Amino acid sequence: MTLHGQESNPDTVSMCKMNMVLHEITDPRIVHGDVLENPKLIDGSELIKYDRILANFPFSEDWKPSGKDKDSFNRFNYGLPPGKKKADFAFIQHMIASLNENGKAAIISGQGTLFRGSSEEEIRKKMIFGDTETNLQGDIIEGIIELPPALFYGTTIPGCIYILNKNKPKERKNKIIFIHAARDGHFANLPARNKLRIEDIEEIVTAIKNYKDVYGFCHIADLDEIEENESNLNVPRYVDISIPEKLVDVSITIEKINTLKGNIATSKKIVNDDLEQLEMDTLS
Repeated sequence: MTLHGQESNPDTVSMCKMNMVLHEITDPRIVHGDVLENPKLIDGSELIKYDRILANFPFSEDWKPSGKDKDSFNRFNYGLPPGKKKADFAFIQHMIASLNENGKAAIISGQGTLFRGSSEEEIRKKMIFGDTETNLQGDIIEGIIELPPALFYGTTIPGCIYILNKNKPKERKNKIIFIHAARDGHFANLPARNKLRIEDIEEIVTAIKNYKDVYGFCHIADLDEIEENESNLNVPRYVDISIPEKLVDVSITIEKINTLKGNIATSKKIVNDDLEQLEMDTLS
């Protein structure tokens, strides 16, 4: 296994390199630089293609989309996201372009990318349905995991995880699994920062492996259902997060009401009898 990474913050690069040493990884390639403006993990004039990518890019960063339609690495074929605080899909598309034909990625993003409109909506549509005119591959989103708020350092913004797969297994093609991992009780609600516990992570992993609906937690949606929702990938659109009401047995309820009415009538009679007796004792 070979580990590569690019990061624009020099302090993070230094910590990463120390981390490699501490874990006795002898041949990592950790480079410093802005991945959108100057990708450095390249082989000649091409991006290196990876089997697996893990990424946690900065949410809602500014970027410069001008001229990126002629990007020499052809990274932004799904569309150019707007510039001001909307670099999210630029990062995501860089990851897609860096996957090989069987590659998978897990990318942490702000939840705004799931439902924002305009050019970001068009990018989502192409990632889901592809584009026959340009022969652009669709159906690369395997799963969306909604995360609880206040999970990350420096922000309380709730995030999500895109699970991408360029070669889905047959039984998962044209489907996306939506997981609501932000439910109360499914994470540790701590004073400073929330946390996904081991059991919470295992629950998510089990849901992905089992790949079946679990009420209130996960749902498998086909592309028709997603199209009905206008390519909005917000998890509550697919996972019912309401608390189910308890079923009421009408006949038993009516019986209880009648019993209460009888008890009330008996109590009234006892009270009236006591009042009459009290009045007679007072007169005598």
